[in-house]
Amino acid sequence: MERDPPSRADRRHACSPHDRDAPSGAELCRASYTARQVAGCVVLYATGVHQSSDHVVFFRRDPGEGFPPRFSLWHVRSGAAEVMTTTPFATTVSFQTMKQVSEVVVTDAAGRHAVAVQADRSPGPLHW
Repeated sequence: MERDPPSRADRRHACSPHDRDAPSGAELCRASYTARQVAGCVVLYATGVHQSSDHVVFFRRDPGEGFPPRFSLWHVRSGAAEVMTTTPFATTVSFQTMKQVSEVVVTDAAGRHAVAVQADRSPGPLHW
């Protein structure tokens, strides 16, 4: 039996295991993602925009010992004076590993995203 997809409000407020650990007033955020593996770690990047200036955006590592770790993207109101203007944001999270990682899973207000991890092909630090 197929179920209708949850509405935007249902997804934002849906209960999942990581919701119990979220700060009071936090909601799942929405962004675009990229990931890169460099020098023994994977860095996950999120970029997006809010329609006001009073949000703090952050990643949370989901509970569990699986590899690679899973993350969720959240935002909270900062408590600062709200200015209704388009405000871009960017945030990162990283984890150490010597294993090759092909993708990282992120959950946000739009659902789950499998983010392909790009291997860094730079030659390394420059030595003068």
